[in-house]
Amino acid sequence: MIDLIRDDIWKDKFDEHFFKNITEIIFKKLKLRETDFSIHLVDSKKIRELNYKYLGKDKTTNVLSIETKDPFLLGDIFISYETVKSEAIALNINLEDHLSLLFTHGLLHLLGYSHDKVIDNITMRHIENKILRNLKIDNDHYEKKYTYFNGAKNIILYTSLFCTGLFGVFIYSPYSYPILLLPIFFLLWFLLEKIRNNNLYSLYRTPKRKFFLTGLCLGAGFYSSQFSWLTESFLVQVPGQPPYYYLVLPVLILIGLLFGSILGLSSLSFSRGRSLAQRLLLFAVIFTSLEWLRSWIFTGFPWNPLSVSLIELRHIQLVSVFSSLGLTFLLLLWLGLLFIGIYRRRVKIILLSLLILSFSWGFGNYRLSSEQKLTDISVRIVQPSLSNYEKWDYKNADKNLGLQKKLSRLPTKDGTGIDILIWSESSFPYTIPIFDIKTKTIIDEPTPILFGAVGSLKNSEKLYNGLFISDRNLSRESLHQISVKHHLVPFGEYAPLSSVIPWKTVLPLPSEFSSGAIPSIQTILIKRSGISFLPLICYEMIFSDLIPRNKKFDFILTLTNDSWFGIKTGPYQHDAIARMYAIQFGVPVIRSSYSGISSIIDGLGRRVPGVVKSFQNPIGYKSDYIRLNERGVLDSYIPEPRGGNFAGKFSLSQWMIMILLFSIFVNYKVAKLNDRNRR
Repeated sequence: MIDLIRDDIWKDKFDEHFFKNITEIIFKKLKLRETDFSIHLVDSKKIRELNYKYLGKDKTTNVLSIETKDPFLLGDIFISYETVKSEAIALNINLEDHLSLLFTHGLLHLLGYSHDKVIDNITMRHIENKILRNLKIDNDHYEKKYTYFNGAKNIILYTSLFCTGLFGVFIYSPYSYPILLLPIFFLLWFLLEKIRNNNLYSLYRTPKRKFFLTGLCLGAGFYSSQFSWLTESFLVQVPGQPPYYYLVLPVLILIGLLFGSILGLSSLSFSRGRSLAQRLLLFAVIFTSLEWLRSWIFTGFPWNPLSVSLIELRHIQLVSVFSSLGLTFLLLLWLGLLFIGIYRRRVKIILLSLLILSFSWGFGNYRLSSEQKLTDISVRIVQPSLSNYEKWDYKNADKNLGLQKKLSRLPTKDGTGIDILIWSESSFPYTIPIFDIKTKTIIDEPTPILFGAVGSLKNSEKLYNGLFISDRNLSRESLHQISVKHHLVPFGEYAPLSSVIPWKTVLPLPSEFSSGAIPSIQTILIKRSGISFLPLICYEMIFSDLIPRNKKFDFILTLTNDSWFGIKTGPYQHDAIARMYAIQFGVPVIRSSYSGISSIIDGLGRRVPGVVKSFQNPIGYKSDYIRLNERGVLDSYIPEPRGGNFAGKFSLSQWMIMILLFSIFVNYKVAKLNDRNRR
C-alpha cells in the first residue's frame, strides 16, 4: 500500500493512482512482492532540512529516500515540488516524465539499489532505463538534455574557461590589475557550485573529473599566460645556438597542464564540504598547500605567488605580517567571503569584506607614511644592456668589458666618488680563472666592484655561476669569490637526472653548471666599516627560504640576467617578487640586471630615488630605476634596513603548518555555526 502525503504546494497535481502504476511496473520487473511505503510531496525548504539531517548535505535536492527499520514499512520517499518543476522547465522536459524518473530512482534506493560504486551505478541505471522504457519515456533523450555538461557544450565551456584564464597575466606586473582576480575566481566558483548543485548529480554522484577539468582548463590559461615568458629563451639567438621554435608550443602545453592542475586539484574541494563556506575554505587550503609544494618539488619554482599580484597596492604591506604564503591564503579567504556575500545575496557579508579591505589599506598606508632613511654609502649599478648574441660572442669580450668600465667611470653629480660599483650576473665576459692581463684590467679600477662571472672548476669541465669582488687594494691572488649560485635553473644550468635520462639527444642543453653552498651573509669593508649582505644570483631571489631568519644584515644583493626572458612580462614579474620579499623581511634589495630592471628597493618595497646616467646624457635624470633595455648607470644610496618583521621569523614550512592549524579551527567553528543555524 502507498501512503501519499502532500504539502499544500502540490495541491491536486498527482494522486495515488499515478504512483501506483509506476510501482506495479517496478515490482513486476524486479519480481518482488509489493511492500508498504510512504511518498511525501514536500517543498524545497523541507527537503533541504531532511537532506542535511540524514545525509549531512546543506542543499536542496529533488528526491530523497529514507529507509526505515520497520519490517512492515519499506521507507519514505520525499520529492520537492519547486525543484522538480524548475528542472522540468529549465530542461524542457514533461513534468510527469520527470516526476516518474525521480520516483523510480527513489523507490530503487528503498529497494536496496545504490550508485556509490561503479558496478552498482551501472546496475541501477540499467534497471532504471528498463522501467522508463515501459513507461514510454525516452530516457536516452532525457539524459542528453539533463546533463549539465555534454558534447559540444563541453568543448565550448572548457575553451571559454581556458580563454578566461588567459587574462591571468594582467593580474601581475607589468599590468598589475589584481581586480581581475574577482571575475576569474568568481566564475570558477560559480561553475563549481553549478556542477555540485546540478540536479542530475543529485541522482548519481558527480564524477570528480568534472570538478578537476573545470579548474584545470581555467588554470591552464591562467598559468600558461603568466609563464609564457619562459618560452622566450628558446627564441634567443646566441653564437653557436640557433632559436628552437619547435619547443615553444610543447613547453606552453606542459606549463598549462602542470601548473593548471593547481586549480584543478583545488576545485575538487567543491565535491566535498557541507556548506559553501567550508568548500571555499578547503579550496584555499588546497591551493595554498600546492603553492607551498611548488616552492620545492622538482627543485621548486615559486614564481608569481598569488600575493605578489598586490605589489602596486598598499595591501601588499600585509606580507610583512603574514608572509607571501600566508597572504596568498588570506587573499583567497577574502575573495571567498565576498563571493559568499554576492552569491547568497548577504549584504552584511559584503560589507564585512569591504571593511576588511579598508583595514588592510589603512595598515599599508600607515606603514608607507614613514620616511625613507638612507645610509651614506653610495652605489652605482651598471646596466650594459647588450643583446644576448653580443654578450656571449667571445670576439666581443674586450669590447663588452670596456663598455662596462666606461659606464662605471661616468662622472658623479657632485664629483665625489662612488663607494661600490655593482655589475650584473655573468657581466665579466671571461671565465675565471683567466689570463693575468684580463684580471688586472678589472682589479685596477679605483672603486670596489661586485660582479658576476662564470668560473671553471679545476680538473673539470663543469662551470659555476659566481659572484666576485675586486678591489685595487687586493692582490691578484686575493680576487675574492663571494658566492656560487646554489639554486640552479633546471634545463638552463643543469639537466635533472642526466645520468638516467639522455636529455641532450632531445633538448638543446647548455654546459653543466655546478651548484654552490647555500647563500650565506657576507661582509665587506666600505668606508672603514663593515657592511653585511646576502648574495642571491638570478632566480634565487624567488626562494624565500634562502633568506636567513632572525639574522641581521644590511641588504640583499641580487645579480640577474633577465634578457633571456624577453621584454613583455618576465623581467617585470621578477622585479615585483624582489620588491615583495624586501617587504616581507624588511631588508633592502639591490637589484642589478644586465638589461633591466635595475634598482635599489627599501624595506617597504619602495624604490630609492637616484640619478640615471648614460653616454648620451652624462648629467642624468632623476629616476628610481633603469628601464628595460636602457643602457646606463643608476647612482643612489643604500637604505637602512627595517628588519624585525613577524613574517620573516618563520620558514615556509612553518607558515604552512600555521595555515593548516588555523584552517582546522575555522572549519570547526563554521561547522558549529551551521549546526546551530539548523536547530
